[in-house]
Amino acid sequence: MGLAIGVQASLEVRQRFFVIYRAIWSRKCKRTMEEPNPVTFDTLLGAFYSSGRFSEVENLWSLMEEKKVIPDLRCYNSRLHGMVKEKRLSEAVDVFKELELKGLKPNNYTYNLVMKGFVDEGTLDDVKRCLLA
Repeated sequence: MGLAIGVQASLEVRQRFFVIYRAIWSRKCKRTMEEPNPVTFDTLLGAFYSSGRFSEVENLWSLMEEKKVIPDLRCYNSRLHGMVKEKRLSEAVDVFKELELKGLKPNNYTYNLVMKGFVDEGTLDDVKRCLLA
C-alpha cells in the first residue's frame, strides 16, 4: 500500500515539475530573449525517454514545434533510444524514416539503435529490409 502511494506521489511530482519547468522556461526566454535550442530539448528528451515517460516526451515534441526548434540528429537519436528501450519498434522505424526525409543523415549510433531494436524483437532479418529500403 505504501509503495502505491509513493509511486502516485512520484508521478504527480514529475507531472508538476514539467508544468512548472515549462512556465519558468517561457518566462526566462521572454525575459532574456534566449531561444530554446535542440541541445536543451535533447537533454530533456533523454531524461524523459530514459525514465519511460512518453506522454511528457510527446508534450516536449509539441513544444519544440511551438517554439519552432528544428530537432537535430541527437534529438532523433534520443527519441529512437527511448522507443527501442520500450520495445516500440514500429514507431522507431517510422521515426528513422522521418529523420531521413527531413534531410538528416543517420550516424553509427542511429543505425545501432534500430538494429538493437530488431535484435531484441528477434526479427534480425528485417534489419536489411528496413534500413536499406
